[in-house]
Amino acid sequence: MIKRPVLFVLLMLAVLISACGDDDSSPDYIRENVEVDLTETFTEGAFSVQHPAGWAVAYDPLEGVTLASSQAALDAFNASAGPTFDGIAADSLVIDVAALPLRLEQGTPADIFAGIAAADGAGLAAGEPTEISAGAYAGLRAPLEFAGSAGDGIGDLYVLRADDDRILLGIAVATGNLNQMLVEEVIASLQLPPAQ
Repeated sequence: MIKRPVLFVLLMLAVLISACGDDDSSPDYIRENVEVDLTETFTEGAFSVQHPAGWAVAYDPLEGVTLASSQAALDAFNASAGPTFDGIAADSLVIDVAALPLRLEQGTPADIFAGIAAADGAGLAAGEPTEISAGAYAGLRAPLEFAGSAGDGIGDLYVLRADDDRILLGIAVATGNLNQMLVEEVIASLQLPPAQ
């Protein structure tokens, strides 16, 4: 079971990132695009998601899905009181996505991103958002960098329109290079239950 909703994680990221600043001693991780086969499918009711073999998945219909490259990475991510890379093994990847109720007329992914960025008085220390499509889901991806007390890692923020009634809000964090192609293929494979 997921211990915290994605929105809480994103708000904590805003505070954490603004407090950490730039640390020149942190490793230089890169965003890469390496093809990885999604050979496994996690299914619960009308929800499903594909992922690579050996990955761990935690799903809660109200909080979303968290996938990790290992059970240890999933446990460390879910056990942390706030976003941190401490305790997550090197070269691990965690993807956390939730479908939140937000009707189309209530805002675009750009509107939502602007709201998240404004949540911290100094603004969310994220890079410039880029328009992307992950299967049927379209919206924005913005880079997040971590250092200092959070440990060393790299991350991306995703704000995507799921349908006319929901938005997908997600983060991908890695303690090594971040495979954006893999993250977006996993997101593209999401089959959501009907909106309630």
